Amino acid sequence: MFGHDRVIGQCVLVVSAVLVLYYLVWVVGLPFVDEDSSLRAVFPRPILAIVAPTLILVFLLAITGVYIIKALLDADSLEKTKLKQS
Repeated sequence: MFGHDRVIGQCVLVVSAVLVLYYLVWVVGLPFVDEDSSLRAVFPRPILAIVAPTLILVFLLAITGVYIIKALLDADSLEKTKLKQS
């Protein structure tokens, strides 16, 4: 049982490390590469290095906010139900 969780954790760690390295090379290394280099074909336009993480962050913050609001509303309605029963 715990072995399966360990394998999943290692896979998540490897994927995260690869993504961070790719992003690091994209943002830090790409400005030093010539414009006509074939290496530039591997990476999207540099503007997306800012736009994509920003959109992902806004999306994750929105999901977190909706979850918190839903939890607070559920707790409030549960409290009102308990008060009505008393």
